[in-house]
Amino acid sequence: MRIVFNTAGDWHAYGIAGATDTRIFILADKQPAGFPYTAVSATGFGGVLLVGQYTYSGNPVADPPMAYDLACPVEMRADVRITVDAENLCGRCPRCGSTYDIFQGLGAPLSGPAHEHGYGLRRYRVGPGAGGQYMLVNN
Repeated sequence: MRIVFNTAGDWHAYGIAGATDTRIFILADKQPAGFPYTAVSATGFGGVLLVGQYTYSGNPVADPPMAYDLACPVEMRADVRITVDAENLCGRCPRCGSTYDIFQGLGAPLSGPAHEHGYGLRRYRVGPGAGGQYMLVNN
């Protein structure tokens, strides 16, 4: 997995702005539209979900963002992707119904078959790039 934001402008256009903001990256679908993917770009198995986390005390924190593979670990298919349930502040698999803590709990399973089997979302490392911008890479 490799997504690089080469400039601050790239981050402002395609990154996230703050707590509970989300962005989906799927190279095969060219999502988000216009993102400057390169020959070495990769977006994991099912795509990548970039999220702005918040602390357990409820205080918003935009730094550091978190990134997860979009593929549901129960379904194990690249085309079965979790969606963001903004009302309940979690990720949800549309097929098996499992939910995941994407904003505070590092992708931990909350309910459904994922919780029963202990299958959390695959996390990716988000770190600084060469110019101080972010880059997402495999752990």
